[in-house]
Amino acid sequence: MQPVKTDNGRYRKYGYKLGVWYHNGHDYDCNLHEPVFSVAPGVVLYSSRNVNGFGGYDPSLPGGCVIIQHQGHEGGFIGLYGHVDSDLVLNEKVERGERIGRVHQYTSSGLKLPHLHFAISTESWAVVQVSKWGYVDRLEKYGWTDPQKYLSICC
Repeated sequence: MQPVKTDNGRYRKYGYKLGVWYHNGHDYDCNLHEPVFSVAPGVVLYSSRNVNGFGGYDPSLPGGCVIIQHQGHEGGFIGLYGHVDSDLVLNEKVERGERIGRVHQYTSSGLKLPHLHFAISTESWAVVQVSKWGYVDRLEKYGWTDPQKYLSICC
């Protein structure tokens, strides 16, 4: 299952290199306010509409982010859903296919580029908390894995 129904394929993919940083997820090129769905059952670890860097390319622009500890494949995984407006709260349970929010605006150099940043880590929440959530120095250090490949196997 994919977290959104649309991906026009124009945005960054997992592993894209920007200087010394690697993109830890897949950016789904979709419409503003498009519904975002949970890819597997799980429990909300984090939900906020005020996370710096998730509102635009400028790292000081706040936006929404939801992080879910998903159950299933090989003991579970953490799903990070970025650029999302959501009313989910800490420890709330979600089901596979449940609507967990909607894509909000993302701005870069004055351009409006709505998309969902979706990343998967196979590490623990303690490890993911200290990782940067969009670009990291080493993907494997924090258990980030290609979400497209992972979803094709597990969900």
